[in-house]
Formats: sequence, C-alpha cells, structure tokens
Amino acid sequence: MTIQLQCSYSTVSCKELMAKVIPDYCIDDPLDCHFWERGSNDTYVIRCSDTRYSLRIYRHEVYPRDEIDFEVDALNYLHDHSFPVAYPIPRRSGGYITEISVPEGMRYVLVTAFAEGSPPKGDSVDDFRLTGESVARLHQVSQGFTTQHRKKDLDLKNFIDDSVNSIRPFLSHRPEELALLHQYVETARNEVLRIGEDAMDIGFCHGDVHGGNAHLWNGVLTHFDFEECGFGYRVFDLATFKWAFGLRGSKTEKWMAFVEGYESVREIGKAEIELLDTFVLLRHVWLIAFHMRNAYDFGGELTSDEYIDRQWRRLKHFTIQGIGVELTTEDDNAKVVSVIADGPAALSGQVSAGDRIVGVGNGENDEIKDVVGLSLEDVTDLISGPQGSTVRLKILPANMPAGSTAKVVAIVRDKF
Repeated sequence: MTIQLQCSYSTVSCKELMAKVIPDYCIDDPLDCHFWERGSNDTYVIRCSDTRYSLRIYRHEVYPRDEIDFEVDALNYLHDHSFPVAYPIPRRSGGYITEISVPEGMRYVLVTAFAEGSPPKGDSVDDFRLTGESVARLHQVSQGFTTQHRKKDLDLKNFIDDSVNSIRPFLSHRPEELALLHQYVETARNEVLRIGEDAMDIGFCHGDVHGGNAHLWNGVLTHFDFEECGFGYRVFDLATFKWAFGLRGSKTEKWMAFVEGYESVREIGKAEIELLDTFVLLRHVWLIAFHMRNAYDFGGELTSDEYIDRQWRRLKHFTIQGIGVELTTEDDNAKVVSVIADGPAALSGQVSAGDRIVGVGNGENDEIKDVVGLSLEDVTDLISGPQGSTVRLKILPANMPAGSTAKVVAIVRDKF
C-alpha cells in the first residue's frame, strides 16, 4: 500500500518552468533554465543566446502576495529612477507575478534581470567605498517611493518582539540564554527609545545589505534580493553591512571607507552613528530568528545546542569592547595587522603592526593564558571584555624572532 504524504517544500522542475511559466515572460528566445540555489527562496537562472535572467520562486506562505507586490513596486521605482537593480521582467499576459500550484500549495514566481559580476571583495577598501556610495544612493533615490502594498516595517517590533517570539520556543531548555537574549534586546530597545525615532533617518531600506546581495560589474554595483526590504530605520542597512564583515569599531580602514563613500552622497546622522552598534547586535538577533523560524525547511542544525552555543557566543561578542587592533593568524600566532587610530592600543603606544600576541590575561592579576595555536576567534574573545576593564597581553614585538622573551603590556578596553 502506498501512503500519500503532504509536502512542506518542493523543488519545481526546470522543464515545467520552461514549458509552462517562462514563455509568458517578455524574454527573447530562452534556451534553458537550471536550478541555481536554495536560500530564503528558490532561485533559477534562465539562459538566452546573449543574456541571462533570474527566476525566483517564493516559498509557500513565507512571503505573502502583498509583500511581493511591494517588492516589485520598489524594484520598478528604483529602476525607473536609474538606480541599478535586478528589475522585474513583465509577463506578456500582464503583471509580473505568476501563481503556481505545487504539492505544498500556492507559490509565486518572479523573473528579474540577472545581476552580472561578483560581490564586492572583502579585502578591497575601494569596494567598501563603492558599496557605501551605492547604499547612500539607494536611500537617496528611494526617498519618493510610495506603494499601496504593505510589508512589515523594519522597526523595533520586527527586530525585537517578532524575533524573540520566533526564538523563544527553541530555548525552553536554555533559560540562561533566553534571559541573556532578553537583557540584550531590552538594552537595545531602551537605547533606541532614548535617542528617539524623530531623530532617526527613516525611509525605504534594502533590509539585507550583507555584501552578497549586490554584484560589481564594469564599475557598477547592481543590487538584488529585496525580499527583506521595507520602510524603517536606515541605520539597519548600515549595521547589516558592518555586521556581515565583522567590522569592530568605527575607525577601521574598511568601515571608514564605507562611511566615506556613503557620505559622498548623503550624511550619516548623529543618531545613526550613536545607534550603529546597537543595530549590529539586533541584526544578529534577527538572523537567529530567521534561521529558527525556517528550520523546518533549512534543517534542524539551526536549532541545535551547538548552533545556540555558537550564536550566543557571537551575541556576547557584540556587547563587549576591545583594544582597537585588527588581527590575522600567522604560524599559529595572532599577528597584529594594524592598530586602529585613536583606539585603546594606539593611545597606549604599546602595540604595533606586526606584533605577535602569544598570551592574554584578564584584569591586573589573572594568570596570562598561552594563546599560541588558538583560533583567531578564541584570541579575540579573550582580548575583549567589559568597557573600562583591563586586559594584559604578552607580546613578541615585530622585529623579534620566535622564542625571544615577550613583553607584557596592560591596556584598558574601550570603544574605538
């Protein structure tokens, strides 16, 4: 006997799309279609003789039709105002969205232009500057955008209340982590309320500017994947980019390049500067919530104890301060790449680029722990701590060979 079961997430056949969906779109001579990737939604690539298109199938009951219509209106508005986006391709029968019936129910199809190129390079200061300029232009160009359709606002309800409600069921056996989460988000909420929404830059946001949702091609950065877009705090777009590249502090070379690019188009307000790191933390809370509420499609690892341990470790990382150095790993040592101007290490005058950190001690009297061979993340965790506290570093200066006697320096942790 065959048992008939329901499906929660199917993969649509490329042949079916070619035969029944793609012919209705205003595309000349499509040659083939192939599955590209599974992410928030499913993405396919349509290949023609001289160009490509993206085809997205939204997951069942994850993004309501009205939210997709909002996204389409936003993309068309940006495209019509000469901002480079993967703009929607119309259907010959009218409109942009195709409804398809699949085993789990109704899903929606949207075809867009293909964003050629590759993401900005994580080691390129010029690409960071270009991205900052591009995000500022997106914010500036979208000032006049309006639509009759609705999407969830990018506000405290979204980032805190909805996120905590998504996470809470998976932490019933981890009361300490749940309490810590509440502490972090309520501190963030109070900080935003202290500044006040009236002082903040509120408008259309991409909602997911993590660096991978834009491709650089011939000097032009084209943005795509706007499914998380909406009206809300624009500092969230800035914080998402900073979060994605792990940029601690306000004076790292890469972050300063992003800010320089942004402010070549429009100014970053005082409120946004003050709230930036608060929203870096909220971005991570949002990501945890996104993973957990989608774990039934993405996989149970996203609700496992190992996942919780890993993500709460990162949350703690966003709430503590350091000494203002950029590190890399070389021959099992944590090596100082650069010392951030006006940061605690720079002001102390005791740390230089090229120095190797071989030991870390917390406070004035704790034993200094050998960190040779530890991961960069572990060394960074040991160096970081509450603002105003002291960390002691055992350092081999850049010009000294391995095995030499290391010096010990004490530095007070602070914002930088």
